[in-house]
Amino acid sequence: MFYYDVNAAQTSNGSANTENQSARLLTVANQRTCAIMGMYVSARMTSAGGLVARLKTMGTAGTAGSAYTPGKRDPDAPAASTTAFTAHTVGSTPTVRQVVGVAAQGGFGGWFAATLEQAVILKPNGGANGNAEITNLAGLASVLFDLALEFAEV
Repeated sequence: MFYYDVNAAQTSNGSANTENQSARLLTVANQRTCAIMGMYVSARMTSAGGLVARLKTMGTAGTAGSAYTPGKRDPDAPAASTTAFTAHTVGSTPTVRQVVGVAAQGGFGGWFAATLEQAVILKPNGGANGNAEITNLAGLASVLFDLALEFAEV
């Protein structure tokens, strides 16, 4: 089993209470199963408010976006087969799998799967069982935040 991470500094939507895409994961043909093991969020604003990150699986995977190379937790691990994107087109038929909320003025929140059975599993070959999207929603406009995802290929 090999672990990888995706980290991105982002800004929520310029309009308060408007959901934005943060990242998208998609498996490829014949790869190992992807297990999303953790999602962490940290915001940094001077005004009181909140921000929520939602981890969703989609019935139809999103498309396009800017490719992002997942980092290897072990430098000797092979490159990740799971692909990561930002600024993507949203998929359809979402199922919210996990939610992390933080205070906008410097909060930190996170979720991690203590066991593999608690992970969000993405099957190989993309499609309805091999994709996930992370969105953000803030009560303030343009909240600065960092998003980190950890996943394993098992």
